[in-house]
Amino acid sequence: MEKKEAERNLAEIRRMLKETEEEVRQIAINGVDYQLLWGFLVLIGLGVNFLFLKMMFFIWIPVEWFFIMAIGWFFSHRLTKREFKRSGVITYIGKAVGIVWFATSIGIVLVILLALITKSFNPELIPVFISILLGIAFFIESFLLSWHLLSFASPLFWIGAIIMAIFPDYSMLIYLGLIILTMILPGIVLKLRHKGDKKRNDRF
Repeated sequence: MEKKEAERNLAEIRRMLKETEEEVRQIAINGVDYQLLWGFLVLIGLGVNFLFLKMMFFIWIPVEWFFIMAIGWFFSHRLTKREFKRSGVITYIGKAVGIVWFATSIGIVLVILLALITKSFNPELIPVFISILLGIAFFIESFLLSWHLLSFASPLFWIGAIIMAIFPDYSMLIYLGLIILTMILPGIVLKLRHKGDKKRNDRF
């Protein structure tokens, strides 16, 4: 009797572990949409930023970035609502990942605000501090999701932050490269891989 009870308990533990693994995998897949959304928004923002610098419209640069952040928050909220409608639940891990990125976005806004209102803050260092914050967020997310593909993003952002601090004149180009390498390219690769897996599963 005790043996049967132990086997039932073991089977239940295995079932729970499998469900948790599937839940984490689904959160990782859904996270790609956020990654691509913010990656392309930042890419557009950097392009507009470059034009404003060329035309010497310096006053519009912070306005542009707050506008980019507002668009990102709006569409991120829409993605979250879409996912909730699809699954009907918001998991603990999903909440944790969301809180990490919400806190990171607040930190980025504070960095931009400090650069505007504090004379002792060098605006050229904005990409440096943002890269440090993004590196922390990617590090925590990769740990929560056990996602090895994300784990390389953190050291890249931190190394990039050091290089940008040493060569501030090239910070925009370096930051652009970081966004492409850590957000856009991995996002596209994961999307294509997921689409391929889905087709194979549908076939069988």
